[in-house]
Amino acid sequence: MPSERAADRRQLLSRVELFSKLGERELDDLVTVSRMQKMRARDELFHKGDEGTQIYLILSGRLKVMTTSAEGDDVTFSIAVSGLGPFSYQWKKGGVDVPDATGATLVFENVQSGNAGDYTVEVSNSIGMTTSLAGTLTVQSALTGYALYASGVNWMGMDSSPQGNPDNDPFNNFLEFVFGLDPLVADPTPTVRPRATIINVGGMNYPAVKFRRHRTRAGFQIVVEAVNTLTSQTMQMTTEEAPQDQGGDVDEATYRGQMQIEGLDTWFFRVKVIDTTTP
Repeated sequence: MPSERAADRRQLLSRVELFSKLGERELDDLVTVSRMQKMRARDELFHKGDEGTQIYLILSGRLKVMTTSAEGDDVTFSIAVSGLGPFSYQWKKGGVDVPDATGATLVFENVQSGNAGDYTVEVSNSIGMTTSLAGTLTVQSALTGYALYASGVNWMGMDSSPQGNPDNDPFNNFLEFVFGLDPLVADPTPTVRPRATIINVGGMNYPAVKFRRHRTRAGFQIVVEAVNTLTSQTMQMTTEEAPQDQGGDVDEATYRGQMQIEGLDTWFFRVKVIDTTTP
């Protein structure tokens, strides 16, 4: 005899139209492999690309569907409806009607950042109307590196090229991007420039250099070399330590030399910034 919980599951499954034509034995088999599951807010149920081996029935609460696409992609939202037709559809973005979006599918060709948002669809027939769960579309910019950084700056007609320097400080626009600065505000503060220091690792002291940088490091590469005399022709590579979050898109990088500080009279670092978007 089925348990009370199994009986509850059987009753629920028997009311689902998809399973309404199953025989008693088939329904019992379905109950055997089914299970009830409680989810917390923000729990992730499945991801795009997961193998489709399960069917989920929502008994209470709401499920948010999210998809991420790059600018220029084609994106389609669609809804499957059962019941007494014909049906009428109205897609909405953030609760506002999407013009001419009155079909079972909503198609974006060459999707752009302005298309990002939460979408629902109202479905109605002669009996009434219901609103779907929201689907969230996130659009990733096709821009990367300096181009993405520059697109977020209100240049007010000033030179936005990587070589430009509208704030007339020691950094051109590209270096402002690399070091996480504001290209429109002069920043002579020494702490934003590479600065020498000493750090302790495993009880040993090493010469090191610290500087701010844009966290993503997309579009540029930083190479730090060290030497203990300016007459040396051989630069030594350095070891990067764990960066420190400085808020926003900026962190503080630390690179240390390979030689311990004891016995060194001097040491020098060379910080090279390489634009990886230029052939």
